[in-house]
Amino acid sequence: MIKIFGHYAPDTDATCSALIWEWYLKEAQGLDAQAFVLETPNTEAQFVLNRWGFEMPATLGDLTAEDEVVIVDTNNPGELPANVNDTNIAEI
Repeated sequence: MIKIFGHYAPDTDATCSALIWEWYLKEAQGLDAQAFVLETPNTEAQFVLNRWGFEMPATLGDLTAEDEVVIVDTNNPGELPANVNDTNIAEI
């Protein structure tokens, strides 16, 4: 499964971009993918999800070298899990 996530302190962009990219990979590409957040999103992101009936993505656990990941809404390693460079980064 491809793990999709944005940066720490997720805002609407990071949270919704992960969900949209999950949809694209599943529906358009036929891949096994799941959106995650790195921690609880801010109140604006929570409002948007609630308002339009989307479930909050699960919080990402530990990453391993075997994980395939897609990073959205950032390209700054300082905003991502410490071992993200040990994973298979499929897309940014």
